[in-house]
Amino acid sequence: MHNTTTKSITTVYPEVKNLSHQDKYDFLIDKIGFEILKTFIEIDMEKLKKAYKKDKTFNSIKLKRWNEWTKFGLRNLIENKTEINYISQSECVCLLKAVARRIVKNEA
Repeated sequence: MHNTTTKSITTVYPEVKNLSHQDKYDFLIDKIGFEILKTFIEIDMEKLKKAYKKDKTFNSIKLKRWNEWTKFGLRNLIENKTEINYISQSECVCLLKAVARRIVKNEA
């Protein structure tokens, strides 16, 4: 049996401990790659913009949808790009919401 050390976001990148919530996830987006992360969010742009206008945290999009979007290899991608081998479900959702905010802002 091999010993696998758990590597969380703050273990791999201790500098994020002092960042704001949004800055932490923006940092991860830059490390992983915005273009590839965008592919996990399967929603029409107009609906995404409408959701953002209503609520900057995208809580008008059901959590079930965010959870579904995280299931298609997101954790594997994160580990391959960053060496992070432990990321919680809520952190995955926060990451995708940060990606969604960037998508909307880039379209503006």
